[in-house]
Amino acid sequence: MATHTIVIDGYIGGFGYSKQFVRSQMDGHKKDTVTVKISSLGGSVDHALSIFDQFKEHGDVTAELSAFVASAATLISLGAKKVRMNENSFYLIHKPMNWVDEWDTMNEDDIEALIEKLEKQKKELAKITLQMAKMYVRKTGKTLEEIINLMKDNTWLNAEEALEWGFVDEVFEPAETVNYLESEQLVALITANGMPAPPRKNTQVKTVQPVDEESLFNRVWNRIKEQLTKNDKSDDDNNH
Repeated sequence: MATHTIVIDGYIGGFGYSKQFVRSQMDGHKKDTVTVKISSLGGSVDHALSIFDQFKEHGDVTAELSAFVASAATLISLGAKKVRMNENSFYLIHKPMNWVDEWDTMNEDDIEALIEKLEKQKKELAKITLQMAKMYVRKTGKTLEEIINLMKDNTWLNAEEALEWGFVDEVFEPAETVNYLESEQLVALITANGMPAPPRKNTQVKTVQPVDEESLFNRVWNRIKEQLTKNDKSDDDNNH
């Protein structure tokens, strides 16, 4: 039996790895073993749920998680028959979010209308949270309360912790060891997406040495005198 590999290493959604993209990748491989390599901070819940269903429908999908796997990316992995995780990687589940952008002058009626709008969004998010939590419960065997509390904590799990929780079935050692915490750009991308910064225990804090003001002044003054001397010599040479 052949093995087909799909790589999802970016945004999950219409402008990235969409449900249509995954469907096109799955077509023609119904009888093959499919390996999906996932390294993503997530994206659209809508696309993630559809991709989850596609993996479930296929029935023989193995998800391999590496680097930072969060949010919607964890949802699609739940559809796999088996989930493996790189021992150097991190895993994050959290409550779904809506973009809230209100900037205006409002009277009491406007404020009341805004409150009603936000209350409606809050109820819709609560429904999505519950559905996602139930999916995690089915995978892990944990209680609904435990999963919702973990989603609320918004905390990165390392590979061993993800295994203990039951989100993954196996932790594997990669052929090449990579310390993802050393990538400042990757960590900056994570925080820019509104996610907590991962625990960087190996990060060394650079200390700033105090400035010796007197020594600095002397060095600058000596450079000025040196330049003045050169200018005087140049003037003498021109006069000659």
